[in-house]
Amino acid sequence: MRDSIRLIRESKGYSQEWVAKKLDLTQQAYSAIEHDPENAKLSRLKGIAKILGVSLTQLVIADELNYQLKKNANTKDINPMSAILFCIEFEKSIFIKGLSEIESQMNKIKKDA
Repeated sequence: MRDSIRLIRESKGYSQEWVAKKLDLTQQAYSAIEHDPENAKLSRLKGIAKILGVSLTQLVIADELNYQLKKNANTKDINPMSAILFCIEFEKSIFIKGLSEIESQMNKIKKDA
């Protein structure tokens, strides 16, 4: 997750100092989270995701997608916004599938009633 936090933050033009201030942290404390997010509290990661304008899921998936793309394409960094757009489409498909299942169950209940 470390790469995605940094890449998304930089793509938005945010400094570590600015994000830290929004989180009511020192720049050093925020930097420690960005360099080792696996040890950060979930509430902190949610706050970072909110400030960066992405979901926590997108933050996690973007990092994994970036890793896989770098591994397969032998490139430095992939545009983080492309990874975020992929995540949004993925979340959307899950949501739509869930709605379809709910609608199907509701129709069955109506039919049985």
